Amino acid sequence: NQVPDEAMLIPFGLLAESGSAISTSFYQQPHEFSEASIQRGFEFFVEKVASRYRDNKVIQPADLSLDNEGYGEEVFRKLVKKGYLNNVGEITDLFNFHDLSSKVILGDDEVENLRVTGLFRSKILGPMNLDAYQSKDGLSQTKHLIQLEDHHGNKWHMHDLLNLINKGETVQEKMDHARQVYDVLFDMTESMMGLSLSSGPTSGEPQIIKFDDYVEMNVHQKASWQTFVSSTEPGASDLDGSWESKEGQPLRLRFDSEVHAKSFYQSIREMLGFLEPILATYTSEHGSKSGHFDQLDYPLRLLVDNAGDLGPKGIINQASDEYQVFVDTTYHMAFFHTATWQQSSRLISHETTKAIATKSFELARVNSMSRLSHRRRKDDYKEKKAEHDLKEYERIRDEYKRFLKNKKKHQALLKKAQSSKKAHHKKVLEEANKRAIKDRKAMEKKRQVAREEAKRQENKRATRRKR
Repeated sequence: NQVPDEAMLIPFGLLAESGSAISTSFYQQPHEFSEASIQRGFEFFVEKVASRYRDNKVIQPADLSLDNEGYGEEVFRKLVKKGYLNNVGEITDLFNFHDLSSKVILGDDEVENLRVTGLFRSKILGPMNLDAYQSKDGLSQTKHLIQLEDHHGNKWHMHDLLNLINKGETVQEKMDHARQVYDVLFDMTESMMGLSLSSGPTSGEPQIIKFDDYVEMNVHQKASWQTFVSSTEPGASDLDGSWESKEGQPLRLRFDSEVHAKSFYQSIREMLGFLEPILATYTSEHGSKSGHFDQLDYPLRLLVDNAGDLGPKGIINQASDEYQVFVDTTYHMAFFHTATWQQSSRLISHETTKAIATKSFELARVNSMSRLSHRRRKDDYKEKKAEHDLKEYERIRDEYKRFLKNKKKHQALLKKAQSSKKAHHKKVLEEANKRAIKDRKAMEKKRQVAREEAKRQENKRATRRKR
């Protein structure tokens, strides 16, 4: 009912039949433009964003020093000698990152061993280290080796997740890896904002839980980690105990301040913002886990806001009280293979064909009557056209005359203005000359007076000398 002309229904009828082929051709068939765009997009993402959070598994002597550069070099040599580092400072496989009971053994000083072990783990986990956002109350209060679980059950450390895009050899592999990264980052964003496809919109701010000395924020709905369980044996120290695994638990992290929590949230949103245009424009088709198109895999989720909409107080922007963010999805290409689409496409084709045929029949009858009426109106049209052409000629002629008249007036005014300008300029020059002459005369008079005064003084001195 919203289409003003039935002829405009033809593309809809054609798309119902060929929508799957068109989408497949654009999104799935590799071509030079899409591959170049995707490749450059990932390079830009790695250069501008991911590089800031990339892990650095190289340890320098300065990292090991305790306000003593010589001590750092000594510890570095010990680590190389024991095989924990190679000659350039790269961490070797001798250090088992995934085994929390594994420690770097430098000597008998247990505190120093733990310090160096912590440095090793921090380097491997990289700047985006979720283990760092923890309670500092004790070993048993902290989570270690935090991993986030994606929709397919894969578990990711943040440094492994962010390095995933670089591991793709082809553009398609990088697209698949980017989708995995994007989905985990989006899960984190949903948890931090308290948002989902089934929930209503939110204000677009992270939901931060405030305490007296710190704040907390939900970061992911499904995570795993290891936590230390202290021994309950009599006489056991705080370091006695064992490691216990937690699986499939909601992850809440602790931050020193609300500013730090928002900074973490913004870093995740920033990475989403770089990946979304690439994935939303060039989304490859993913089958469902069962391999059947009738059971669709989840589509690409997007954060959508109402910025730019017209609200009660005008155009809505991010600072408006009416500003809202919600989750939406892009269409999924596998939808074209479902029974729902087949039924819908048949209905669209039938309805568009029916509407076009009905309108064509009506137009045929109307055209037959119109031809008869046209013959009667033909002579009237010629007469009115001749009259119109004459009036149009006279109108153009009159407008041209007015144009010439206005042009003469404009030229006269311009000439008058130029004359006035010249006269004013001449008057200014004359007044300036008069002032200059007057100033010269005054100066000459002062000089004459000065000379006369000097002459009188000279005469007085000559008279005194004679006496």
